[in-house]
Amino acid sequence: MTEPIWQPPTDELLREGERAIARAERFSAQLDTVRGEASSDDGSVLVTADVTGALLDLRIEEDALALGGYALGALITELITTAAERARATSDALIAASLGLPVESPVESAVDSPNDSAADVGTSTVRRETTRETTRAASRETTSRGRPREDTSTKPKPQARQRQSPPDDDDFPDDFSEIQTWAVH
Repeated sequence: MTEPIWQPPTDELLREGERAIARAERFSAQLDTVRGEASSDDGSVLVTADVTGALLDLRIEEDALALGGYALGALITELITTAAERARATSDALIAASLGLPVESPVESAVDSPNDSAADVGTSTVRRETTRETTRAASRETTSRGRPREDTSTKPKPQARQRQSPPDDDDFPDDFSEIQTWAVH
């Protein structure tokens, strides 16, 4: 039997594998710390969320309570969405940087400091808004099954049909005041 021409150094492969595992664990821990923040224009509501959109911190100053329940709830929901989008943009930038992919310039600041509020990060939001608008436009042009939407503006509206049988064949009296139930005496 002949010896193989090239034999990989096993010790070197093991060390490289251990280094790769350590890098992956550090990267995973770094991604777990990614947060996004958003605040109202006047700063009375501050929200912190993670990449999944989970609310991590909510600070409401007394001034914000004057908005009322519905408006405050809508504002908080909007801020959570914004904070999560910022966290996702930061996470996307970290992943791209770790894979050696090109990182868009507005996101590069997020790579340098993943725990910042990432207020500069806006490309992810723009991309999502564009996608939402494209989806809405497409849904206006097609049905839920993907068929082209029919132009109904030229169709005549359906006419009311006349009753085919006389009302005296009903099982119900014409005067509903005669009906008595267990709840009404």
